[in-house]
Amino acid sequence: MIKIAYVIDSIESPTGGTEKQLLMLLSGLDRKKFSPSLLVLQKSDWMKSEEFSFPVIDFQVGRLFGFRTLAKIREMARYCRREKIDIVQTFFVDGNIFGTLGAHRGGCPVIISSRRNIGHWQKTRDVAILKFLRRYTDYYIANSNAAATETIRKEHVPEGRIRVIYNGMNLNRIASITAEMRKKQRELWKIDADEFIIGAVANLRSVKNIDLLVKAAAAVVREFPKVHFVVVGEGPDRESLERLIAAQNLKENFILAGQFHDVVPCLAAFDAAVLTSSYESFSNSLIEYMAAGLPIAATNVGGNAEAICDGREGVLFPAGDVDNLIKALRSLMTNRDIACQMAENAKRKAFREYSQESYISNHEQFYSQVLNEVGPNEEIA
Repeated sequence: MIKIAYVIDSIESPTGGTEKQLLMLLSGLDRKKFSPSLLVLQKSDWMKSEEFSFPVIDFQVGRLFGFRTLAKIREMARYCRREKIDIVQTFFVDGNIFGTLGAHRGGCPVIISSRRNIGHWQKTRDVAILKFLRRYTDYYIANSNAAATETIRKEHVPEGRIRVIYNGMNLNRIASITAEMRKKQRELWKIDADEFIIGAVANLRSVKNIDLLVKAAAAVVREFPKVHFVVVGEGPDRESLERLIAAQNLKENFILAGQFHDVVPCLAAFDAAVLTSSYESFSNSLIEYMAAGLPIAATNVGGNAEAICDGREGVLFPAGDVDNLIKALRSLMTNRDIACQMAENAKRKAFREYSQESYISNHEQFYSQVLNEVGPNEEIA
């Protein structure tokens, strides 16, 4: 039995990109071969209300750089020794720092650090800390070649220590989309069956660049008055986006639909999908669009270009380029035969390469491989 401890600062919601992937891994690993546990610096309100099928350890770390943190790192080290943890994998900045130091001090045989973005948030201090932790980190798992390349460039990590494992999704629910699901969702949004919906699933924050979509929508609506834009998600930019929508006279055509725990009915209601992010490593929303068989326009950033070949699975446009976004959306609406063929290509690729089963299997194979190289944690002094 391989014992794996996953370390993250917290899980505020199961809908976040990294959080969704981690929870899927924790629940899906083969229990005949793997025994997973979740270690958090602080339980969120959501976590306190949930029951989990795996052990959850809350170290109650208030501030990472607080005076009690060293004692908490020693506590994690004792946990690793006591439970004979074979592999520790870390997520997010604070989880990476805390988890790497605790695992190292606890003598964990294999320490893996996750790289799930392309580093746009990193400051000089962050890069310096990551470089320091490199000496204790055995391997890295990136969710795109773009993230792997950025890690090698910024942190000077040897290429041979990074494995790329793309995100996966439980696609069975998306495969079960029905006409009735589409009808009910459109009724909820008060959009007629014959009107065209361009949709997005995205948090309302600056990196998602939804303001670009609003500006593009103004031009598209002038040409196609019955088109509707729907953004599913919530975030700190809601008020500014609402003001921009009003200023562009789009109140009848642009809906900020809020957060949906289940986005599948929303995907069923869409006729096309768009991703306007300035930065992406590998987007869960993009996988959902592809699996739903939607024509897609996406920014040519990060892992987007790894999932979509321009003109084959969708249309790529430069980030921040409103004119090319308008052109891409117009193309999806008017060249329906080509758009449908790209959508079908994308759907086949999603089910072939980005399923939950592939995602979990790739992790299991990697864990077994790296542990075979060092041997399991039989005895830790």
